[in-house]
Amino acid sequence: AMAAGIEGKAKASTGSAIVLCYRDTDAEGDDYARIVHIKAAIAGQDGIKPDTWYQLNAEGEFVEVDE
Repeated sequence: AMAAGIEGKAKASTGSAIVLCYRDTDAEGDDYARIVHIKAAIAGQDGIKPDTWYQLNAEGEFVEVDE
């Protein structure tokens, strides 16, 4: 699963990849919505729960979010 848009979120089943971007929505002009972080993981490993919604925060870390 992948989400690359502003405030994108994704979830993945066990053993599947999850890829998320964090974009800068505070910037102006050409820098608006530029990618600040992009991160990938495998659901079921390294603390990433399968079938759970995630976003990246401003520090580039996976955080659980509501559907």
